[in-house]
Amino acid sequence: MRGCIAAFGRFKTAHDSYAAAIPELRKANDEFVKKITTPTGSGTMSKDEFMPYMAAVVRFIEIAKTLCTETPDQFGAARTRCEAAIATFEAARKQFETTVSEGRLDTAMFTTYADALTAFLKGMSEFDQAITDIVTSGGRERRKRGVSA
Repeated sequence: MRGCIAAFGRFKTAHDSYAAAIPELRKANDEFVKKITTPTGSGTMSKDEFMPYMAAVVRFIEIAKTLCTETPDQFGAARTRCEAAIATFEAARKQFETTVSEGRLDTAMFTTYADALTAFLKGMSEFDQAITDIVTSGGRERRKRGVSA
């Protein structure tokens, strides 16, 4: 029992870190999109402007990985979804960073990256919902059987 409580404590800490990181990623992403869509005359973004955005994305991915790692074994299917969402987005992020660094960014590559980011966030939301559903349904099952939580 003590190990189970410790595992859920680690998961809660990782989940709290993830929840706190979401607004940070949104802010970095909003600033990035604004910079590349606002006409500046040059139509480009410097590496000095781009790399902080990529660093914010990498930090968010690392926090998401920690969340998946700390997910208790009881939530294996949800953890698998989380890992898949991260792997897919991480590959797209690396491709996007390489393309931008080589000066080959075009609308199609940006759209591919934006779609991958959207799918990643959707996958993480589904992970979060799966955990909530399992926890909530488990509590309902215990109450139906007359067992206190």
